Amino acid sequence: MSGRCRWRRRWGACRREASKSMTPATHHLRWNLYGAGLENLGHNGKPELLPIPQPAPNELLARIDAVGICFSDLKILRLGEAHPKIARDLRLRPVVMGHEISCTIAQVGDALKDRFQVGERYIVQADVYVNGRVQAVGYALDGGYSQYTVFGEPVLN
Repeated sequence: MSGRCRWRRRWGACRREASKSMTPATHHLRWNLYGAGLENLGHNGKPELLPIPQPAPNELLARIDAVGICFSDLKILRLGEAHPKIARDLRLRPVVMGHEISCTIAQVGDALKDRFQVGERYIVQADVYVNGRVQAVGYALDGGYSQYTVFGEPVLN
């Protein structure tokens, strides 16, 4: 048996073991931004403890493994609703920043089980176009300043 075959077999075993342990807890930490300024990030300067979202049949639940801090995030933090890509009242619907994401699939919706498996690892393309409009992750769509997030059709297609 070649080293390559042993590596593949070991990787498969590691992947199966990882997928067994991917069942998340019931709550996770998330940094919501409710307006311009650091004082509007999280709740009393801390991340919020929220229930882990459950994916619909056409969605994935992803565990965020790493997220980069980009200058774009600092612009969102500084400008809040005045940022050109934030077209909503952040007090009513906060943004979760972070568009440079690596993640691991924690749960797969029933309609996606033929395309994705628990334990698969991905990086996320930040700019997502829907009907010719950009809906960027970390702006219009929830970003990576969260322990778990749900990715739906705009990100997956």
